Amino acid sequence: MCEEIRIARIIVFFIIFSLALIAVFSGMNFCKRKNIDFNTITGMFEMYARVFKFEDKMFSFLMLICMYGGALLGIIMIGISFWAEGKGCVFPTQHNK
Repeated sequence: MCEEIRIARIIVFFIIFSLALIAVFSGMNFCKRKNIDFNTITGMFEMYARVFKFEDKMFSFLMLICMYGGALLGIIMIGISFWAEGKGCVFPTQHNK
């Protein structure tokens, strides 16, 4: 069971990383099309204001799924890790070598 959980944790980590990359690159592309400066705080606020106003529905859904889906997967991964450690699995880290 521990080996399957370890493999699942790695797969979920890569899914979360992929969602983050999709969010960043699609955000950059959206800002370039709308002439928003992606590299400033005000540009980021303007982009997220447009995301939450649902001006471009597909972009809004993509960004929301990437942001909140990645966060939810991270929380689930942490919960499963703690549950598995409670059942006796040991996941190697720097602190328990």
